[in-house]
Amino acid sequence: MPNQNLPNSTTSQNEPAQPSSPVVEETVSDLTTPPVGFKLWVIVFVNIQSLLFSAAIIWVAYRINPEMFHLNILICLLGALIGWLVGTLVSPYTTAESTRFLTLSQAISAFISGFLVSKLDRFLEATLYKDGGITQDNSWERVGLFATSFLVMTIIVYINRTYFQTIRTS
Repeated sequence: MPNQNLPNSTTSQNEPAQPSSPVVEETVSDLTTPPVGFKLWVIVFVNIQSLLFSAAIIWVAYRINPEMFHLNILICLLGALIGWLVGTLVSPYTTAESTRFLTLSQAISAFISGFLVSKLDRFLEATLYKDGGITQDNSWERVGLFATSFLVMTIIVYINRTYFQTIRTS
């Protein structure tokens, strides 16, 4: 029996040798894009995680200071809304949306680097520290609530927009 891996001896020198066994060709997108079922499970898993993180954030917001729960939730909502904006900006659906988001991102970064950073130092000193440099009650915990809400929402929006987009185009 002839060896299946060797090229056929009747093949001319100009023609490439054809293997007798079928070869599965993979494109770059096949190697980098997981199958649709995998994407669906990622979306489901991330959204379940987001509910668990949200419940934990709300629980921590209550445990920090039950009398100021409304303020803690407001800080969490502010972090989540800013995270939603950032998550949307980093995951455009189309090239037209990408162009608009780039323009918007440049305007936001100019505002942040110019005006906001110059005023942020005084704001943080006034809100986080009392006279004499002693931290105020629960101030750093509230910064943590803001940062956690921001990061959770950014990740959720980014993954949902990116993976839902891929499922729609598959």
